[in-house]
Amino acid sequence: MAKASLAVFKVAVTWPLEPRGIEEFVRDKKRVLVLDPKRRFLEPQIRDLLFNMKKRPSIIGKKDEMGQAFLSETRQLEAMDGAHALRHLLGQKAKGNLANALDNFLARQQPANTENIFPARIPHFCSGCPHNTGTKILPGARVGAGIGCHAMVQLQEGKSTEGYTQMGGEGMTVIGAAPFRKKSYVWVNEPEIINGNSNSEVQSNNEPVSDETGMVVNAPLAGNIFRIEKNVGDTVSDDETIIVLEAMKMETTIKTPACGKIKQIFIKNGDKVQSGDPLFEVV
Repeated sequence: MAKASLAVFKVAVTWPLEPRGIEEFVRDKKRVLVLDPKRRFLEPQIRDLLFNMKKRPSIIGKKDEMGQAFLSETRQLEAMDGAHALRHLLGQKAKGNLANALDNFLARQQPANTENIFPARIPHFCSGCPHNTGTKILPGARVGAGIGCHAMVQLQEGKSTEGYTQMGGEGMTVIGAAPFRKKSYVWVNEPEIINGNSNSEVQSNNEPVSDETGMVVNAPLAGNIFRIEKNVGDTVSDDETIIVLEAMKMETTIKTPACGKIKQIFIKNGDKVQSGDPLFEVV
């Protein structure tokens, strides 16, 4: 190393860097190679410390002297990376035992995998969040996203939630389309009232569900049946609470998706249900 005019500075405390030791080490050096594993950590500190030096060396690390990408910021540095960087530091025309040893070592190495090592992953709801199942919509329903994490539903496959607006402007996106639509309403950021399975389109607020098109409403998430507020045979209006479900120390109200009559209730107070279990049927 000494014959090749190389010196090594091992950092003991990585944050914050002690400036005097760095400044003394780089004095009379032409170039400095910084080996940061993965992301830049030491390199920007060294650049800042040396910025005002009258005669400062070139800094090589994640970028070379010309500002081009050099060492990887996404994978762990291997021996081959260090050898390649050291050979670059010596210069391509350099001769001697160290240069020859580096050339021989690099010639025996397999090329590094430069493909993206991070899997493609879109933003999603947290595990256990009611939005995972609560944002599933009924066939024919038109649903707009709300403000906050609910808006991530627009990025998820298999869910037809439409655009969103600023806070307080929910639903404004459909005003222009209203004269051309048969239905007079849309759902916006209220997943608890749109769960269930249906063989027909969601009915409008003023239209009861007919006997032929009974609608079974399913549990939006796993939990305990805390309270049943209606009985079989009761007439219900649209958006009326039928069941209160307790999950994760929170109450979730299960409401009617349309007006009609309670035909069946499949559960009783205290029952444990899983996501997708049938709760009641409206006709």
